Order: sequence, then C-alpha cells, then structure tokens
Amino acid sequence: MPAPWERWVHASNFGEIWFFEPKAGELWRGTFGARALTSSLPPSFGPGFRDEGPDGTPERYSKRRKELTLYGPYPLAAIRIKRFKRRAYRSKRFALPPGPAARFVLAKDP
Repeated sequence: MPAPWERWVHASNFGEIWFFEPKAGELWRGTFGARALTSSLPPSFGPGFRDEGPDGTPERYSKRRKELTLYGPYPLAAIRIKRFKRRAYRSKRFALPPGPAARFVLAKDP
C-alpha cells in the first residue's frame, strides 16, 4: 500500500513518482496502477469483478492496494526539469493548490 507521502507525490506529479538510486546515480520513474486480486470463485462473478485473470479465474481490483510499475533506470544526464502551471486538485486525503510546479521529463537529446 502506498504511504501517504507517496500518494501526495504521485498526485502532485499527476501520476508519476521518481525514485533515486544513489549508488548507481540513476532515476527510476514509477506509476501506481490498479492492483488485481484473483479469486477462486466460480465464473458467476459478483459485485466488484471486472475481468478474468490469465488463468481464467475471476479478477477484481483492490480499493486500497496499488501496483507500482517502475521504468528505467535513467541516467541523470537523460533527465530535464520542466516547469508548468499546476491546476488545483482535491482528494479525500489532501488538496493541492494551483500554482507553479516542476516535474522530471526525459530529455530528447541526452
């Protein structure tokens, strides 16, 4: 389950969270997605079921747990900082005001 600070960073970066690997001096880009929960229930399904898993068993998605997917690693020379204006955002846990913000982006020419 993502920690509260991870959820805040993820929301303030509009769906991305970056991790720094100090030993290698590289960055990893991460995103949180839906976490599938498989069940041994028969295919009559029920509330909350969306699809079937790879083995044909019913699959539903967790409301609390998230799947972290990492992309990379990226050397620091391949990353740039892009400034932008953030729109206001509100969730059950926190609110982000509108204003200037910055995010990491991949450089076109490292």
